[in-house]
Amino acid sequence: MSKMSCTASAFICLVMINSNVYAQPADSVASETLHFYVTGQVALPSEEFRKVINNSIDNLGVGVSAGLVLSPFGAKSLSPLLLGIDFGYFNYGVDKTPGTATFPALKTTYNVITWNGQLRLRPTHHHTGFTPFLDGLLGIKILNTITKIDKDLSNVILNTNQPEVLNRVNNTGLNYGIGAGFYINSKKADFVGFTLRLLYMWGDDIKYVVRNSIVVDSNGFITYQTSTANTSTFMLQLGFNVSNIRNVKSQIQ
Repeated sequence: MSKMSCTASAFICLVMINSNVYAQPADSVASETLHFYVTGQVALPSEEFRKVINNSIDNLGVGVSAGLVLSPFGAKSLSPLLLGIDFGYFNYGVDKTPGTATFPALKTTYNVITWNGQLRLRPTHHHTGFTPFLDGLLGIKILNTITKIDKDLSNVILNTNQPEVLNRVNNTGLNYGIGAGFYINSKKADFVGFTLRLLYMWGDDIKYVVRNSIVVDSNGFITYQTSTANTSTFMLQLGFNVSNIRNVKSQIQ
């Protein structure tokens, strides 16, 4: 994985250098000052974390991500760096606990949530078409386990007074990584295009709720088992990108 990341980084840097070489000196140039993106994502966890996930889709996670990055100088001057935030979510499993004579059936979902600060490096000048970028991210990763009453249609129609969420467990750790990708842009001032990004996110050893370990006694008291695992994850993201393109004062003389 480290060799793949280094290769991708070198390729992105070479494309960026090439883009700047062909930039034309001018009083102002077109440059993206803002990017907003929403993507679907597939998570391929580390070997240790895949054993934890233990689901029927080859131990993968499926979810969404979104983020916003801005030029720190806006339209005042060119900047190869954008600063922003990134949010990610994926689900890796759902367990059902059968009902008993004294307690209804339960549903437990297992999710991973990430919040990161983000630094994006991309070509300074705007060119129509393919634009590469390199991202660095740092933040937190939350392993979120929620146990609810598994309400059926009759529960919904009759509006029973059973509480929906019976138990929620959040375990948090450090999350950091690098990503490489590209987006499709246009000469238009505001443009919706496609974006693709590959990420590798390193993670702490985080405590988690062991799947299928939820037990409810006759009084409704919930117990469960916990363990600890490394949470590093490779992510593939594909979705939409909105670019805000403005004429920015050039510093090239």
